[in-house]
Parts: sequence; structure tokens; C-alpha cells
Amino acid sequence: MKQIVILLVIFLSLTSCARNQYRQTHSPARYPSMPITSAPKQSQASMGYTPATQPITPLYNKGLIVIDAGHGGKDFGTNSPSNPKYLEKNLTLSTAFMLRNYLQQMGYEIVLTRDDDTFIPLDERAQIANDQKPKAFISVHYNHAASKEAAGVEVFYYKSEDNKTRSSSSKLLAESILTNVIHITKAKSRGVKHGNFAVIRETKMPAILIEGGFLSNEGEMEKIKKAAYLKQLAWGIANGLDEYIGKPKV
Repeated sequence: MKQIVILLVIFLSLTSCARNQYRQTHSPARYPSMPITSAPKQSQASMGYTPATQPITPLYNKGLIVIDAGHGGKDFGTNSPSNPKYLEKNLTLSTAFMLRNYLQQMGYEIVLTRDDDTFIPLDERAQIANDQKPKAFISVHYNHAASKEAAGVEVFYYKSEDNKTRSSSSKLLAESILTNVIHITKAKSRGVKHGNFAVIRETKMPAILIEGGFLSNEGEMEKIKKAAYLKQLAWGIANGLDEYIGKPKV
């Protein structure tokens, strides 16, 4: 009887070791191959997305990126025409959180110009970026137009005659991000454009401002208000940024 008990203990011990070895060799990939599609429990009308509660430890550090969630506080930005109202300031912050999490998983250090519903002047946003000296600056916005038919994603960079190197780099960053966003979201491309916006004009590193879609377009708004679509947009931005960073600079 004693021998049977000893053999049973040995068998259970070997089984436990085998299970642990399986978990170690069959763990999920660290980097997601595509964005998560399940919507978070928190209401999109309130914030739309809650950042991860557990700290993410990247495998390596690819550098610092500053993410700017447009508007905030008393500056609501634009909003959806129909009820319930979706405010641009909330959508940009939701997207910024998602983008931060994806880039952290890719190995980037992230600084947000705001991480709550706070009003920050444009010059302060640019100064935050300049003080941090990041590899790139990304400002996230959503669009509005008088025409309800206007739709699509567009990315702006600042074209400067005084600093052509930065302008060229910003344009390459804008092109990479737009290409990846359109590929993943299947949204209409409105192209890469020059824009005289303070946050991309006053920053000193490659900088872009993305308009992720039109809240004034009912069809596009139906997509934008869903967390799954915002995650696709954020995933496209992250891939575009990572692709740009990985390319040799001439």
C-alpha cells in the first residue's frame, strides 16, 4: 500500500511539471497581431476606455514618444450631432490611452500631454514635448464639417522652410501612419496635408496631427463611438509610428 501511495505522489508531481512546462512554451504572444475587438464595460459616453491597471514592462526600449489627446476640460472640441452626445475631448483621450498601451507593449516609453479631462493650452502641449525631447509627437483629434457627407481620415504635418529636415521627417511619419490606419480601419483616406497647427508647428521633433474621422458624419460616427473601432485606429497609428521609427533615416 505504501508503494502505491509513493507512486501516486510521483505521478502527480510529474503531471504538474508537465502542465507548467506547457504553459511556459504555449503562452500568448507578447505583441498582439491585431487589436482587441471586445468593447470595455465602461460606457463609451463617459470615457470609452480604461487604461490597463497592471504596469507593462517592455522587453526593450525603442525610445520616447509624446501623445497629445486633443482638447480637454473647458475645450470640448467638436461633438456628434445626435444624442447621446459624444465629445471629441473624450474620444481623443480614449484613443490616446489605447495608443499608449499598444506602443508600450511594442517597447516605447510614453508621455501623455494630458491623462484626464484637463484643459492644457496649446503652447504648453508643445513645451511638454520639447522638454521631453521625444522621437516623435502625435496629436489625436476627430473632425467636423458643415457637409454631413464629409468622411475619412487625414494626417497633418507642418511644412517649414526653416527646418526642412524636420518637415521631411514629419511628412514621412504622417504617410506611414495614414497608410497603416487606412489599411486596418478601411476608412476613406483624405491624404497627408500641410497644417499650420500650433502643436505641430511649435514642436521641434517629427510631429503629426491625425483627424481620425468626422463626428458630423452619422455613418462614420457609428463606427467612432465603438471602442473596437477606436482600438483599430490606435493600432494603425501604433504600427505606422513603429514602421517609421524602424526605417533608416537619410
